[in-house]
Amino acid sequence: MSPAILLLLAFGLSLLGWLAARSRAWAFRKAAPGVRLHSLPNFHGWYVALWVGVPAVLFAVLWNALSPALVTAHVLADPASSVLPAFGFERETLLAEARSVASGAAFGVFNDEAQALVEPYRTALTLYNSIGLAVTLLVAFAGGAFAFLRLKPDFTARTRVERAVMALLMIASLVAILTTIGIIASLVFET
Repeated sequence: MSPAILLLLAFGLSLLGWLAARSRAWAFRKAAPGVRLHSLPNFHGWYVALWVGVPAVLFAVLWNALSPALVTAHVLADPASSVLPAFGFERETLLAEARSVASGAAFGVFNDEAQALVEPYRTALTLYNSIGLAVTLLVAFAGGAFAFLRLKPDFTARTRVERAVMALLMIASLVAILTTIGIIASLVFET
């Protein structure tokens, strides 16, 4: 499954979580008008949206990094892979050719040995795309359920959302600092 689809799915589920949590916070306010919410309803929504979206995006990124190796291992375990050379450039070329045809990036194979691997690649791609989609949905719903069940009128959603945003800003600044150090080091040591 393409990374864009998984990211759009995570964004859509985050939006649904945001809307559900925000409406639940408004329901707290309407159920007990005298009780004051610790955080505004929007912060309750952002808290749930973060718990839905961040784990789903992290898993999607991890899955897109790991799934090609899993697909290749699945294809190599198929009996059709017995036509491949034991190792080397020719083996990698045949695998890449079969993968391109199976994924739709190419229309046909140049080597006849690669044709036998196209169908196992299609099967493996379908299987691992389905697994990735299912686990992404499961992770998103688990994170959303965890966050949604914690919502109460006295829940400190604002503090937790601000901490998450602060952590994100610190990570971004760390990446910027390390990038700058890397650029300066390459300028100093390459000349």
